Amino acid sequence: QVVLDASTTAVDICRAFEHSSARYIALRPVDADPDRTGWLSPLTAQCARANVGAAGPLVTSSDGRLVSAGRVHHPAVIDLFQGIDADNHGPWGAFLVRREVASVSPLGAVFDRSATLEVGGFDLAAMLGDRDPVVEPEVDPDALVDITVAVLCTKLRLAGLSTIWTPQSRLTLPPSALFTDQQLAERRRVFRYIAGVFPQLAEDPYSPIGVHRI
Repeated sequence: QVVLDASTTAVDICRAFEHSSARYIALRPVDADPDRTGWLSPLTAQCARANVGAAGPLVTSSDGRLVSAGRVHHPAVIDLFQGIDADNHGPWGAFLVRREVASVSPLGAVFDRSATLEVGGFDLAAMLGDRDPVVEPEVDPDALVDITVAVLCTKLRLAGLSTIWTPQSRLTLPPSALFTDQQLAERRRVFRYIAGVFPQLAEDPYSPIGVHRI
């Protein structure tokens, strides 16, 4: 596991992938409170399925709000309906079932280490063809981890591997896990920049058009 806290950078995660011999690597928030039903096992079980490269949990806040139920990449990399009641079933019951998503939040995500390394590891510059996204524009470290996961999931999809979200795995985090308006604006800014370098990032075959909440 890689513990995510305020000081964790994409470079730290990249090193963990490169130096580990584990089959799967989980990104565990330092302040996570795993649900009593378990958190890690359902995600590793998903990654053990054929052609699955990554899996993410249902993430909720301790005050009962939704943090993440999988991400869409249209019109930007966002968590649909973040902030609504955590028990909401989602559009057409989407938050009740395991499903394929464009990407998952890094909070609690599990990755097949070998598959990840094959598409460039957690090295964003390598995945984007050696263009350094940290210099232009300057990127907030948390936003950079977020966009790296989104690019990684896109690279896995292009390699024929799925990114799965499942409500069978659940993490509870403090309310601070919910994005502020400023954080959302930063992520949109980074998304626009990265999509200019890597246009496949903006392609989302799983986005339920018409139900976006930004």
